[in-house]
Amino acid sequence: LHAAIDAAIKTRGHIMTRSAIITGSTSMSVLRLQRLNRKQNEFWSSLTGAHLLDSATQDNALCGFLDHRLALLHRRLDELSQARPQPDAKPKQEPATKVPAMPFEYAVRMARQGAGVEDLVQACGLNRAEATLIHRVHGVEPGEPPAMQH
Repeated sequence: LHAAIDAAIKTRGHIMTRSAIITGSTSMSVLRLQRLNRKQNEFWSSLTGAHLLDSATQDNALCGFLDHRLALLHRRLDELSQARPQPDAKPKQEPATKVPAMPFEYAVRMARQGAGVEDLVQACGLNRAEATLIHRVHGVEPGEPPAMQH
């Protein structure tokens, strides 16, 4: 009988030791989570955290704006594709005074022959930036003979 009581006390002691270990580790885990939660709250209430929250709000607003612009562009693309003439339809005749079909090639030829930026804008229907670029790349320097046509 004493042996059975001693065995019961030992078993009960192990159970109590295990319970104490589990309770202690659980308490330490809870304390650690509380400390981490407090640090996290301090961070988000700091200037850095507030800035990150503000920039996230701005990013969301920007994404919404871009989504809206993208939807407008899709609608415009749909309108343009519906307005496009059918492949079997004849193209309209262009008037004889219209700039040639390849204004850039014509502008390059003119620039090689000594035409200035203003001449390219008026004769080819280019904007000033396009005409300036073509003149810089293909134009002739003052006093230089015009280039031969290719």
